[in-house]
Amino acid sequence: MLNNRIIIIIIIIIIIIIIIIIIIIIIIIIIIIIIIIIIIIIIIIIEAFGLVKKRTENYIGKIPGNIRITEIQKTVLLGTAHT
Repeated sequence: MLNNRIIIIIIIIIIIIIIIIIIIIIIIIIIIIIIIIIIIIIIIIIEAFGLVKKRTENYIGKIPGNIRITEIQKTVLLGTAHT
């Protein structure tokens, strides 16, 4: 009778440990996904604001009107937010 209770307690403890391990793994996966999303957002922002070729000013100068690179970058960044 005592042995059966000990075996049941051990099985319950093992099940609890397995559940805790699964929860920890799920939390780690969620953290990794959040980090990947943050990295992607940072890359999009850097790409939108950071990469302007030297000849871009010449091309924009040929377009009629008062167009600035910062306006184009803002449009690109906001456009990626809606897609």
